[in-house]
Amino acid sequence: MKKIVIYSSTNCSFCHALKGWLKEKNVAFEDKVVDTDPKLTEEFMSVSDGFLGTPFTIITDEDGTVTKIAGFDRPKFEQVLAA
Repeated sequence: MKKIVIYSSTNCSFCHALKGWLKEKNVAFEDKVVDTDPKLTEEFMSVSDGFLGTPFTIITDEDGTVTKIAGFDRPKFEQVLAA
């Protein structure tokens, strides 16, 4: 099973769209809301490879392969989640 972590913010329409889309697909994820917790903001900055916007998603496969997706790139999500 893939582990999915989404770094989001409370007023981000793309964040809400991504989470809604994943819920429709019955895909479990962990939501880390960066604008409500300074420690999560620091964590986000350390893993985002310089990307400053939300959503920012990290998907880890069972074999340890990590895919990072900036924004709500639906074709990329469909590709990664289908694999």
